[in-house]
Amino acid sequence: MTRVGEGRIEMETRQEKIMVVDDEEHIVELVELYLADTGQGIEPELLPRIFERFYRVGKSRSTRRGGAGLGLSICKELVETPGGRIRVESLPGKGTTFTVTLPL
Repeated sequence: MTRVGEGRIEMETRQEKIMVVDDEEHIVELVELYLADTGQGIEPELLPRIFERFYRVGKSRSTRRGGAGLGLSICKELVETPGGRIRVESLPGKGTTFTVTLPL
């Protein structure tokens, strides 16, 4: 994501459609969505907790500016309810990539 001006953010996204053989008789179609930024990244030891409710990476951030820590937990529930999966990869100083896989 790139901040372009007050309140405006640009994001780079990518989407792929893939097929997975569930067993010999069933083919499952999936779509993968990628959302990547080139921000500060997230420390590896914090990654396992970022989908927990009310967890905020920056504890010093106020809820007024930094949110309540619910966004990613809501995303996880929305993705997993129909059988999808959400993953995150991050390198400190390089950015973060979220991958969402959903059945079609």
